[in-house]
Amino acid sequence: MLTTTQDFLTSMPTEFLEPDLLPGILAGMDRDNLAFGFLYFPDQKRFRFAACGKVDFQFVPTPGDLIQFQDVSGFCVFPFHPQTEQGYFIPHLVPLEQATGSVNEKLESAGREAEFQLKETTKEHYCTTVESAVAQIKVGTFQKLVVSRRAEFVFSEDQIGSFVASVISHYPEANISIFNIPGEGLWVSASPEVLLAYNPSDGIRSMALAGTRVYEPDFEEVSLWSSKELDEQSIVSDYIREAFHERGISKVKEKGPYPIQAGNLIHLRTDFFACDAPSDEFYPILELLHPTSAVCGSPKKESLAWLHENEDFNRSYFSGFSGILEPEFKKIVVNLRAARIKDGIITLFAGAGITKASVAEKEWIETGEKLKTLGRFL
Repeated sequence: MLTTTQDFLTSMPTEFLEPDLLPGILAGMDRDNLAFGFLYFPDQKRFRFAACGKVDFQFVPTPGDLIQFQDVSGFCVFPFHPQTEQGYFIPHLVPLEQATGSVNEKLESAGREAEFQLKETTKEHYCTTVESAVAQIKVGTFQKLVVSRRAEFVFSEDQIGSFVASVISHYPEANISIFNIPGEGLWVSASPEVLLAYNPSDGIRSMALAGTRVYEPDFEEVSLWSSKELDEQSIVSDYIREAFHERGISKVKEKGPYPIQAGNLIHLRTDFFACDAPSDEFYPILELLHPTSAVCGSPKKESLAWLHENEDFNRSYFSGFSGILEPEFKKIVVNLRAARIKDGIITLFAGAGITKASVAEKEWIETGEKLKTLGRFL
C-alpha cells in the first residue's frame, strides 16, 4: 500500500489492487473531486490504480501529446473524437487510502433520482444510418464505417459496487478499464481490444480486432467466417500495418487472423509485434492509430466527419482509449463494451463495422448482443 504523496511524485510503479477490493473502494470514492483510473490485467488477475485531485489531472489535446508525460507514471483517458471531449493524463498524486471515503456514508446519501428523459438510438434511426453507410461505401467514398448506438437506464449510486463486481467476475479475461473524470461521469468497459502496448522485452504491440459473431463453437475455424467479416478484419489489419510503415518500422511480426471469444461474442484478431521498435515510437504510433478503422472507419478523417454528422449522439469516451502509462511499461485499451454512469443514469454503448456487404437488420442484432455484455448486469 502506498503511504505518501511523495511516492507518486517519484514515479513509482502503479499500485496493484486485488479485484475483490475494488467494488467497495469505488463506492467510497469521491467522484466529484478526484480523477482516477483502474486497469485490470488479466494475466496478473489484478488492477493497477492511479488517482489525483480535481485540479491536478492534465488536459491533453492529442494522443501524441502524451509524450510529455513519458517519464511519469499515471493513467490516460482519451475520447473517440478530439473535437467533442478532452483527453486527460492522471498522474499519481493521491495515495489510495486518501482517495477513498466512508463506503457507508456514500451509500446512505445515494439513490436520489432526478427528472430526466431516457434516450436511446431507435432501431429506425440505426438501420437508416447503416443503410446510408452501405450506400456511401458502395460508391467508393469509404472502405468501411463503424456505426454505433446507445441505450440509457435509471441507475442508482448504490448499484455501482455490485455492477462492477459482476463485470469483474464474469469477464476475467477482459481488459477492464474503470475511470472517473469529474463532471464526465464514471466509465466502465470490459474491452477485448488492446490498442497499443510496450515493455522493453517485447517492444511495441498492437492488434486488429474486427468481425463479430455471437459465440458458437462451430465458428472457431477462420474458414467458416463470411467474406464480409474477413474483409472487415483485413481493413483494420492494413490500417495498423500502414501506421508502422509510416514510422519506418519494417520488422513487424504478425499472428493471425484467429478467432477469440469475448463474453457472449467471438471476434477475429490479428496480433502485431514490433520487437525492435524503440520506446519513443510508442506515442507517434498511438497518434496514427487512434481511432483505428475497427471503431471509426476508413479513410479516418472523412469517417470521423461522417459519423459526427450521422450518429445521433456524442460518443465521448466510448471507443476512445484509456490505460496505464509508465516509463518502462505502457498499455492502452480501446473503450469497448462500455458504460457511463452519471446523474442517476447508466448509458450503454455499442457499434458494428459496416462494409458494402452489411445488412442493417443484422448489424442491429449484433449491436444488441454487444449491449448485453454489460447490460446483463442491470
